[in-house]
Amino acid sequence: MAKRWIEAPAEAQSDAEILQRQLFVRKQFKAEQVEAHVFQANLQEGEELLWRLDRTDGGVGTLFASLERLQEDASLSSGQWFTEVRLSSDGQQGNWIVPEDGTYRLVIQPELFANATYTLAMSSGGSLDMPVSGASPQDIGSPFGAPRDGGARRHHGVDIFAPKGTPVVAVTAGRVRTGTSNLGGKHVWLAGGWFSVASPRYYYAHLDEFAVDSGVTLQAGDVLGYVGNTGNAINTPPHLHFGIYTTGGPVDPEPFIQPRPTLPEK
Repeated sequence: MAKRWIEAPAEAQSDAEILQRQLFVRKQFKAEQVEAHVFQANLQEGEELLWRLDRTDGGVGTLFASLERLQEDASLSSGQWFTEVRLSSDGQQGNWIVPEDGTYRLVIQPELFANATYTLAMSSGGSLDMPVSGASPQDIGSPFGAPRDGGARRHHGVDIFAPKGTPVVAVTAGRVRTGTSNLGGKHVWLAGGWFSVASPRYYYAHLDEFAVDSGVTLQAGDVLGYVGNTGNAINTPPHLHFGIYTTGGPVDPEPFIQPRPTLPEK
């Protein structure tokens, strides 16, 4: 029985339910069965995952739940899964920021010989608000990694197109440093707190004007400048070049600034 219990998540993997932004299920375990339920998602670095797991039967016995990541280059059926987070089943909302691209799964399993009924709500989305006021993902052009200067360099951010003068806001609390260069034109560096690195930096380039002085501390949502086309963007439509830099180098900002996740109620 113990061996069957240990192997149950691997057996359930082929029937895993896939998370497509939102998921809500109501499921039951019966004492005479040895099984697990698996919910799978392909997630990108910078996304936020929300969940609410609520045991609704008031029964005895523990309901185990864990969020796991598939080892890189491993197959779903035979690959090794690493536990990232353990979840409680008390009905409280939990959240987690994805540290790296990969395949993830949520495994739910009761202890042996326990009846259990539960509801699970899950949602994935961006972990930061859009840095351009009123913009949406459809306004993003020139994706991360696109070639520049005939392939001599790569685009280390995304371009968010908006009318000249549109407010640009801080995506997190932090201190700013303003500057001007031939490449980025009028630009702002914002140093704030992202969970997995000591000092992330957010880069705002091609601004038309600054709204802050260098050295000030902002709160998330404060206006720091206005969309323009300064620097090497002088011959392009107005847009904000937005970049995120960690201790490991630049990362793709697009997953960070997708619409924020919300949990379905039913």
